[in-house]
Amino acid sequence: MNGLALAPRPPARIPARMLAPPDQLRIEQTIQAIEAATGGSRELDAACYRSIGWEVAYDTRAPRRTWRCRAPAATAWQILPDPSRSREEAARLVPWGWSEGCGTRNRRGFGWAAPAWPIREGTPFFECTGASAALALCKAALFAQRYLAMRRAAP
Repeated sequence: MNGLALAPRPPARIPARMLAPPDQLRIEQTIQAIEAATGGSRELDAACYRSIGWEVAYDTRAPRRTWRCRAPAATAWQILPDPSRSREEAARLVPWGWSEGCGTRNRRGFGWAAPAWPIREGTPFFECTGASAALALCKAALFAQRYLAMRRAAP
């Protein structure tokens, strides 16, 4: 070094716009859109991530036009996952630490989410059906996210 002492930096503050909590109304609207959907779409993927507080943008400046998203406390953008078409991507919507599962029953997709496995009496459990297993898991994950948002908002 050249002998100059560097002043300590103040702690970084995360901008308020990046700390968007899950929006209960948006979650409800997205659940209704999933119920009406006959298949997955990028608009539905964007709605899922927006409802849980992520920033989503359609990037027209990229060489290939793509959807991008950013987590509430992140600075880097990433390509928007495809939860409405992929079971693995739908599982990313389930709250951290929760158990999930999905499959097909009677030619209809189903998905579930719960805070712990095995399920015990009194444990919240969300099981949903949908046009596909991925859409059903998206819906169950959003019900779980809404449950957590309602608990945070309760006095």
